[in-house]
Amino acid sequence: MNNKDEILADFEDIDKKQNSNSGAETTTDNNEGVRQIGDWHSKTQGSVEQGVASMPLGITTSLKQLTFQVESKSDYWRAGFKLEDPNAEIFLPRLLTPQSFLFHVARNLDSTYETSAYIDGDANSAKHKRQIPLDTSKPIKVAIDRNDKNFIRCYINEELVYTGELPSAYFQKVYLVIWGDEHQAEVDIIDIELVEE
Repeated sequence: MNNKDEILADFEDIDKKQNSNSGAETTTDNNEGVRQIGDWHSKTQGSVEQGVASMPLGITTSLKQLTFQVESKSDYWRAGFKLEDPNAEIFLPRLLTPQSFLFHVARNLDSTYETSAYIDGDANSAKHKRQIPLDTSKPIKVAIDRNDKNFIRCYINEELVYTGELPSAYFQKVYLVIWGDEHQAEVDIIDIELVEE
């Protein structure tokens, strides 16, 4: 079995475990290890670079899975999560920093949506998925899961939009983030749930 086959087999094991837990997205009682955070209502911070607002998720071990939904009536916004190495020398409120991973969904002024993934703050090697069709009559679901080899999958409305490998330290410090660049925005991140190792 080659490395890619092993990675896919690990994800298949994760999928089997997730699918065997009925009601995984609704109650903590039905799923050991699922921590419900609740909702975060935020707006961009005018005095901070790019208007970044963030909420730490208080990881005590290492993140295994994170899900949440995004709602906003603003014309322009970005919302997602940032993983940071606890030993990083540069950190939030700067978004693109070494020793980190940033993933977000975005609404642009022309009413198009896109996703972006940045590893170690490198904008040149960022992975973008432009003009994704989204039903904005309901919240946008964002999810990340990680296997035992630190390969991740990121989803928007259950559609896989990014895969990659990250250093294990990145899963120890996790934030939800929203920003609007030079635009004012209000964003609700709701139904926040996570699983730690």
